[in-house]
Amino acid sequence: IWDAGGIANVRIEYTINNGISWNTIVASTESDGFYTWNQIPNTPATNCKIRISDALDGTPSDESDLFFTIGPAPSLKVLVPN
Repeated sequence: IWDAGGIANVRIEYTINNGISWNTIVASTESDGFYTWNQIPNTPATNCKIRISDALDGTPSDESDLFFTIGPAPSLKVLVPN
């Protein structure tokens, strides 16, 4: 959830390496305070953050204060019958 008064559309990005590099989740979406991230990457990491910025020019921007973790994708394997 975010609050971006006066900004019509935001860019949402994530990092898995404490901001060394950023990956785009969505280049522009309505700044309504929430977004459903349906395609979480299968890249386990512990130094993850989200950054929200003005979709027009990237300013202003803010990132999450705390880290979150992306865990490994669940798996399923049929053992019987082969």
